[in-house]
Amino acid sequence: MKLKRSINNFEEAKGSLNITLYQSNFDSDNYYGKVSRRTVNLKQLIADIAKKNEGVTELMVEHIASLLQTEIVQLLGYGFSVNILDLGILYLAAQGRIADNTHAAIPDLSVKFSPSQILTDTAASLNVEKILIGSGMPTIKTVEDTFDSRHIHALTAGKVARITGTNIKIDGDASGLYFATADENDNAEKDESKWILVSSMLKNMPSALEFYVPDTLDMSKKFQIVIKTKYKNRKECAYAYSPTVSVSEYFKPRI
Repeated sequence: MKLKRSINNFEEAKGSLNITLYQSNFDSDNYYGKVSRRTVNLKQLIADIAKKNEGVTELMVEHIASLLQTEIVQLLGYGFSVNILDLGILYLAAQGRIADNTHAAIPDLSVKFSPSQILTDTAASLNVEKILIGSGMPTIKTVEDTFDSRHIHALTAGKVARITGTNIKIDGDASGLYFATADENDNAEKDESKWILVSSMLKNMPSALEFYVPDTLDMSKKFQIVIKTKYKNRKECAYAYSPTVSVSEYFKPRI
């Protein structure tokens, strides 16, 4: 019998609320902003709840979440709007112009969400911790261990990891993807000759990179992943640094 892997090894998500400002194409004196997004998936959320609440297991939370998901989808199919945990109303909507009153003329329905006052008040009360200036430079948004997606900023040696971002395609002479050791203050090693090159890439796109984590890394250390690229025909290499990550060995579960 195969044992179900425990999901209580989720590392609690930490970070800051950041906004990146981009210069407006219509008014050079003004900017528009985008909130930096990092997505916590369902498994991570379940593990986090179980970790923070003594006596509540991840299997209990997973079961309730599954029941809620099934019921919500079914109610939407019956034409109901659904209050989602008092965070807002989920509902179906018909968009676009409708030419006549036949079934064939009805466009595909879409799903909308109307946030509650609780959610809007919370958003209004939040303080932005960092303001970043968007410059078309490569920017890393997320680092994910595809082998175990419950990890936050933790990768598995020899397994596939994914980076998402903007303008991150590795392109041009002297470009590459590297692991640089980070000190206790989360500062990356500056000497590029000491960086460890990622030699096996699976995906190399402007918005996503997938690669095998080198299995030669010193797992007692922490790292920052460095993107070095001339993407968009740059004359000089541009750099992007990930948040600090740890690397652990893959332990095959016993059967």
